[in-house]
Formats: sequence, structure tokens, C-alpha cells
Amino acid sequence: MTFTYSAKPPRRKKKKTTVYLDEALLRSMKQLARSRRVSEAWILGEAVSEYVVTARKTTARRVPKSLGIASGPGDLSERSDELLAAGFGRDHVDR
Repeated sequence: MTFTYSAKPPRRKKKKTTVYLDEALLRSMKQLARSRRVSEAWILGEAVSEYVVTARKTTARRVPKSLGIASGPGDLSERSDELLAAGFGRDHVDR
């Protein structure tokens, strides 16, 4: 029985695009592709894929500022009566 291993993922339908890279980065990418015996397009596809996955995870963890998390004392709700009795918010009575 013979098993073969391929580092390349299964073929998916591709669409041609143009990418502009500075000369040093392009040279490094070409060397990497040659050393791994894969195409430059494969290197770019893997890099973009990894970037997109990481960016989605980072975006998903971001908390909207409107929630007010981590801004101000963390015990406001527990001390609301005490803070109101001490005059909390009196400076903004113009409503």
C-alpha cells in the first residue's frame, strides 16, 4: 500500500487578480515558493487566507464602545444608591 502526502489543499475555483508588492517582498516570496516547490499564487493565496481568518477573529472580539465596558468604575450598579445620595450627576441637572 502506498500513501502520498500533499501540502497543497484541494483545488478550488480561482479568479485571477493583480497584486502590487515591493521588490524585496516579491523576491522573498519567489524564494519561498521555490524552496517549498509551490507556485507564487499558492503562497499569496495562503497568506491572504490566513490574514482574513485572523482579521475576522480580531473583529469578532472587539466590543462596541457604546457598551461602555472598561470605562469608569466597575461597581456603579452595585453602589448606585450611595452615589446618587452623594450627589452623583447633579452637575447635569439642566435636563
